[in-house]
Amino acid sequence: MNDNSFFEDGDMPPILRRAKKDPLVSIGERTGLKRKYGLPDGRTIFIELDDDLELIEILDANRQLIGKIELRLIDEDDEQRNHYLLSWAYLDLAGDSYKRCGIGRTALQLHQELAEYPIVARDNDGIRQDDGSHLTGDAPGFVEQMRKEGLIKEG
Repeated sequence: MNDNSFFEDGDMPPILRRAKKDPLVSIGERTGLKRKYGLPDGRTIFIELDDDLELIEILDANRQLIGKIELRLIDEDDEQRNHYLLSWAYLDLAGDSYKRCGIGRTALQLHQELAEYPIVARDNDGIRQDDGSHLTGDAPGFVEQMRKEGLIKEG
């Protein structure tokens, strides 16, 4: 599954070179805001972003939704402070088998590659936010790891 013949001269794009563990391999379809990936176990997924870069959907090989990441663009007075606020993320619509495969990381890397502003997540302070941007379930650990890797900034 690590056949990189899709890339000219075997050059992996930065989104995959930066992946630290269980990298997904882009296996062909690479149009605009859609990417097709092969998981290490042989399954195929699609990662698709909407035009506003505020919704990232993860679909299985049959194009059934298995998870998504919802972001909200926060437009500050000082453009240097603009960012996307992580407001919802899950990857368990098809059970837990898609978790811990590198999908979330790759989705965030793709967003980082395309977006002008960084993603920010609130701290895990136990306070339920009206906008849904509080961390629950696996989110605190995921956000902590993505912060270490520079894919999510502190909010």
